[in-house]
Amino acid sequence: MKIYAITHREDETMEMYDYFFKKYWPTADVTVLGYKEPIYKSDFIKFISLGEDLGPNFLNKQLYDYFLELNEYQFILGSDDMPMLKRVNVELINYSEELLKSNDTVGRIGLTADNSTRSHVVVSSISNSINLIENVNNEVDSYKLSGTWSAWNLEYFLLYLKDYDNLWDWEIRGSIKSKDDIFRILGYIQPPFIHSHLIKRKKIIANWYEGCVNERVGILPIEMLYEDKQKIKDIYNI
Repeated sequence: MKIYAITHREDETMEMYDYFFKKYWPTADVTVLGYKEPIYKSDFIKFISLGEDLGPNFLNKQLYDYFLELNEYQFILGSDDMPMLKRVNVELINYSEELLKSNDTVGRIGLTADNSTRSHVVVSSISNSINLIENVNNEVDSYKLSGTWSAWNLEYFLLYLKDYDNLWDWEIRGSIKSKDDIFRILGYIQPPFIHSHLIKRKKIIANWYEGCVNERVGILPIEMLYEDKQKIKDIYNI
């Protein structure tokens, strides 16, 4: 599956993901979706402009138009501030693609620990250490729609996107609206993609180097390696 990351920080995102994907997912096919042509050039990460930066309340329409024309029925989408902290389980990524291809009602497969923090049931054991889970619909914490790293069914990604101007409303209000639809949301314990979270409300958060995990289900704490921290500090002037 092709991989897309949305950004309005083109240069930082290109340099950051150029470093992290090369190190932790070197076979990935990655495209950054932004606006202004970045100064930073990568021989690994591609860049595509969504057009004029009209602000967050126009992003959903721009994404809808882009992916509608693309006709990629399965793809991975993530944000610009969630670098991986360890090597990605590519076999599990490939398994996710096959799940999407063979099950029309699977709308999204979360690739991070996020899905395990929401109400869920275990569907099956993939191996001795990995379980496939399905999120349970409710109005409290289902987040059927999410901007965290996920593998998507194109139909489901587009289904509610134009109903809301920005991704925040799409995640919150769209998830409530989608509660009773036919699409299933899957995830993993242990997920293939362990990441940290760098930015909140336009500021670097205090624990930007800590992995987003879920100790309650055995996804154990992990911290960014020293050399990776130094790279982030250099890129974001921390």
